[in-house]
Amino acid sequence: MLTMTYLNKMRKKMPIMINPQSKLEGLQDCLVKLKNYAMQLTI
Repeated sequence: MLTMTYLNKMRKKMPIMINPQSKLEGLQDCLVKLKNYAMQLTI
């Protein structure tokens, strides 16, 4: 459920993520969110 809403947000952000800098930031943000999600699953 959480991942679906996040993917929808990412899809809306896509036009903004044209320049490499924001693309990299978006990727790092995605990795942090995935790590947090994985931590919640393991608890």
